[in-house]
Amino acid sequence: MASESADEGGLDLLKQAAESCLANGGDWYSTIQAVGILEHHVGMPALLKDATFIGMCSPERVLRLFDMMPASYQQWVEQNWNRLGYERETNELRELFIMSVGLGGEAGEVQELLKKHVRDGREIHDDLLLELGDVLHYLTRIAAQFGMTLEQIMLANREKIERRHAKREAARRAEDSHA
Repeated sequence: MASESADEGGLDLLKQAAESCLANGGDWYSTIQAVGILEHHVGMPALLKDATFIGMCSPERVLRLFDMMPASYQQWVEQNWNRLGYERETNELRELFIMSVGLGGEAGEVQELLKKHVRDGREIHDDLLLELGDVLHYLTRIAAQFGMTLEQIMLANREKIERRHAKREAARRAEDSHA
């Protein structure tokens, strides 16, 4: 819990510094030094801990990073999810169908791009970026439908994978000790 409050404090300082710099037209690097951002970064995302990165970023870009944090993105998806004006409460099954088929369709488009990359050597970076964004959009909406946050999903997935790696490592060590 202590790292969460440090994270929030450092992130709040960074956001305030960017907003202040934009409002007052100040020098960005001087602004972040003045408010002590670089000293108050315990628990902050790795990218935002990097003094060089923060110094090179414009305050506009820093604020844009805040817009794309998982909770902000999930809120944006929720605000922009609307299907022909139907009420969600009366069409929950319909919405779930649209979300699940949409996710499958977009995942298929990702697979198609990867196939073309492997088979034809096609450059897919820009198209892949867009299609993965579509996958994320539907995934985010499905998560919200079931009361989950992206942060919860990310943490649960990380823990599951770490447990899987630990089991594999333990099995490998047991096999090596018997050999």
